[in-house]
Amino acid sequence: QANGIDLLIPRAVMDMAAYGFSVWSISPDFDQRMPLIERRDPRQCYPEPGFRPGDEVRRCLFAREVYFTQLPVEYQDKIQNLIGQDSKVEAPDENAKVVLVEYYDEDEYVLAGLYTASTSGIVAYHDRDDVPYPILLDRIENKVGICPVVIGSRISLDGEIRGQFDQVIGLLEAHIRLMGLILDYADQAVYSDIFVKDLIGEMPYGGGSFIELGPQGAIGRVPPAVSSMNVQADLMSLIDGIHVGGRWPKSRPGEIDQSIASAKFLEASAGMMNTAIRTYHQIMQRQLERALRIALEVDKAYFPGTKTAAGILRNQEFLTEYNPKTDIDTSHRLRVEYGLGLGRDPAQSAVLHIQYSQAEFVSKEFVQENIDGLTDVGRERSRLDTEKFRGMALAKLLQGIEAGMIPNRALVEIARAREKGDDLFDLFEEYIVKPEEEMAESQIDTGLGAPIQPGMQPPPPGPDGGPMPPAPPSAPEGADL
Repeated sequence: QANGIDLLIPRAVMDMAAYGFSVWSISPDFDQRMPLIERRDPRQCYPEPGFRPGDEVRRCLFAREVYFTQLPVEYQDKIQNLIGQDSKVEAPDENAKVVLVEYYDEDEYVLAGLYTASTSGIVAYHDRDDVPYPILLDRIENKVGICPVVIGSRISLDGEIRGQFDQVIGLLEAHIRLMGLILDYADQAVYSDIFVKDLIGEMPYGGGSFIELGPQGAIGRVPPAVSSMNVQADLMSLIDGIHVGGRWPKSRPGEIDQSIASAKFLEASAGMMNTAIRTYHQIMQRQLERALRIALEVDKAYFPGTKTAAGILRNQEFLTEYNPKTDIDTSHRLRVEYGLGLGRDPAQSAVLHIQYSQAEFVSKEFVQENIDGLTDVGRERSRLDTEKFRGMALAKLLQGIEAGMIPNRALVEIARAREKGDDLFDLFEEYIVKPEEEMAESQIDTGLGAPIQPGMQPPPPGPDGGPMPPAPPSAPEGADL
């Protein structure tokens, strides 16, 4: 909950589709005493030279430009104090900018600021008017011994990092330009320019106005540019190229130009999307395993002592106490699983779960554990059982009224009680259970099986004073003999 995993994962997938890789950093939060997984902007990330998709990060640099006033007060004071010692560097104003540089490796975390200041005169180490002034803002020891940066990158043939739609950028630009020309043609066709020849006076506008022309006068509208008949075909070719290059089937945004879609057509149109989803699932699986392992290492190194962990396991909420020093064993493998949803969107995954459950390949409880939004499987199963029992209680009440076991007066009382919100099980206990118990208590047990109803005479005793033994069976006759 503190890390917002449900929002972290879709943003990571969007980063991989747009930029080719997603970046997380794992840092200790000393206020909450827990490790935090933070999403970082891929455009500001510079991993070590030679990094390739699937590699573990050993050194990483982040750089972003911010205004001086956006920095924390302690960092502002540190920059002003250091700059004040140099008479050639101007003090920062509210419009000054600082490039924040964060460096991560296996030993430490370094935060520095590059303040680009205008200098008066020549600085000893630089022969320019604008020089980046380096200032060390913070340095923290890395107790984990692992670079706390995780990069999940898309797989490419040449090992270069590129987004899912990098191959279709040119097609998108051509499509946008062609659409702009079409709109310009439509504007010319509706609001074409007026030309006037040999006009006398000024050009009047509005209702009731008249235009006076000279002997050689003429007036008309400039015809729009001639539109090519192949414009629509060109647009469709560009769209097809965008879908193929971006591995984005037409069925995804609803661009299906068939009146009836067969099962084979749907399977073929969704094939590319399933492949892309499966790839993203596997990349996210590896990235999550790496991030959670580092998070456990951070928890063990920085926050010893007994703590409380709360979360959801198999859609079951849990609350437990643990000690990072004794309960976290980093020699064990940490594994992330997607279950039956691997390579499928949520709708396809739900259908597959239902089919497997009906074929008795998996249990219904397993299906419930993999339903998005179901936070407590045990609670929902108890609710389902309660609904079944409530239906049985209502059916027995109706059966008792129809059979005359419950008086008609009770029907009115039950209906009015339900209108007031009385529980159905309380009414069942009052009109079914209690009358049956009272009737059972009023019956006389003879020890011969069936009890004697009130007003009936008990059977005579036997020869030995006990109950009369049952009569012997009669002799068989006829064919039974």
